[in-house]
Amino acid sequence: MKSSISTISVIGLGHVGLPTAVLLADSGFCVFGMDVNREYVRSLVDQKTKISEKDFLKKFKKVTNAQSLQFFNSVQKAQAYIIAVPTPIHKSSNGADLSMVENAIHNIALNMEAGSLIIIESTSPIGVTAHAIDMISVMRPDLVKDGKPLFKIAYCPERVLPGNLIKELTLNDRVIGGYDDKSTKLAQSIYASFCKGKLMATSSKVAEAVKLVENSFRDVNLAFANEIDLLLGEKSISSKEVYDLANHHPRVNILNSGVGVGGHCIPIDPYFLIESSKAHSSILSLSRIINDSIPSKRADQIYKILKQKQHKKICFLGLTYKPDVHDFRESPALELLSKFTKKRSLNISVYDPFLNSKNSSFLHSRFTLLEKAPSSKSFDCIIVLVDHSDFQVLYKNFKNSSTQLLKFF
Repeated sequence: MKSSISTISVIGLGHVGLPTAVLLADSGFCVFGMDVNREYVRSLVDQKTKISEKDFLKKFKKVTNAQSLQFFNSVQKAQAYIIAVPTPIHKSSNGADLSMVENAIHNIALNMEAGSLIIIESTSPIGVTAHAIDMISVMRPDLVKDGKPLFKIAYCPERVLPGNLIKELTLNDRVIGGYDDKSTKLAQSIYASFCKGKLMATSSKVAEAVKLVENSFRDVNLAFANEIDLLLGEKSISSKEVYDLANHHPRVNILNSGVGVGGHCIPIDPYFLIESSKAHSSILSLSRIINDSIPSKRADQIYKILKQKQHKKICFLGLTYKPDVHDFRESPALELLSKFTKKRSLNISVYDPFLNSKNSSFLHSRFTLLEKAPSSKSFDCIIVLVDHSDFQVLYKNFKNSSTQLLKFF
């Protein structure tokens, strides 16, 4: 499926926008990457990036050396525009903060022409595509005829996992929902240039809902696993053993419980559905309450064990939001750790293979950062919050150790 488009502006160069821009440039498009952070853009121009994945870096240097990907602080005129900016929530109300999406739409409207294509990848509440059309119609009445836009627009939610960005973007199926069939097909032609997964066509509203429902489903199921774990814990029953056995039922698939739900998607996306309908979101709301409470409850569990055993020298392992990723955003492990800042009777160290003296400014001075994995003889208790693959060797070393090993995953 060859695209009629040759130039693309990607707005927002984070963990989604930058690798998307790289893959598009590597597929033959002339790509203009835009981000409002001037210092960050300067670093990209100098070929410096926070994404350290091997497959990404190879392609990144290739397309920047060839200048098929260039970086700017303002939106550049192109035939297509991809919006990949963050959509956080307002902490006070848990409502969606669409200011960055709206700012991107505003700047695109200043540059676009009739026939231009806009693709929104940013996770957003249902109706964001229609909202974009309304915004542009007000700003650019010349791009509307008989109440219909003279431009094309589609919604295509991202599905990526930090640590495996190029593979996920290349192989994952994509849901592409256009304002009309022409918008959908034109957007499909762009993704077909690098995506080997299925390109599933639908309406913009359905595409908007898909991403929210996917992550809300996971949030609800994690809330179930976490709550049952707490219930079984009161009966001194291993939830892991129960889940393993229950999952042998052909229609049961219980997720693992943990120290909470983190990252930039699952703890946020359900709120976009909750906001759209208070009357039909009681399970979603309750799941958010349960999962948000888990780090504090796990901290209480841990402190109770440490107090009973009279452990004083402690080490926490794993602080990212999930195993084998270098992302600390919205990490429940960090929230749990924060509950120990005032426990002065405990000597606490922390270790994560993705954490070092250069990127640990968020770590409280109360804790000692270890640059290498701890030995089995160094601590009274080792507490694993996130199960990184690197820890497998360490677990074996603790089999004959007097040091207590506690796993919370």
